[in-house]
Amino acid sequence: MMNKYILIIIAIVSLSSCKNDKVSFSDFEKFSFLNGDWERVNDQKGQKTYESWYPTNDGKWIGTGYTLQDKDTVFKEELLISRSSNSWNLTVTGVNNDATIFEINERSNNSFTAVNPKNEFPKMIKYSKIGDQLKAIIIADSMEIAFDFKRR
Repeated sequence: MMNKYILIIIAIVSLSSCKNDKVSFSDFEKFSFLNGDWERVNDQKGQKTYESWYPTNDGKWIGTGYTLQDKDTVFKEELLISRSSNSWNLTVTGVNNDATIFEINERSNNSFTAVNPKNEFPKMIKYSKIGDQLKAIIIADSMEIAFDFKRR
């Protein structure tokens, strides 16, 4: 009986002393509202914008966003949600010469906000799922652009 208690105490101490740099399943799942293929419903006339998000086996979320005008791709970006040692980050590539990293500073089961005050535009990106729609808002200073998506 005493051995059982000693094993439990050893297990608790071992678990609590482990580094906290591994992605927990609950943290990873908070981004599951993004999962799937989305089509923008408030696009400019003559354009179609799409976004797709999928989880990876190593605890990340990969996204791709692109805009078509007629059949030509006029915009494309690669998106990555990953955990660094201290925080979750949203990395955007394909827009600027270098990747732009936004720190995710607010999260819930159906939304997150990512910020990079040093970036010219946007300084903030907000994603939320409201009902069956995905909404992304990019913000800098007094400028704000909303992207409303429906599932494809």
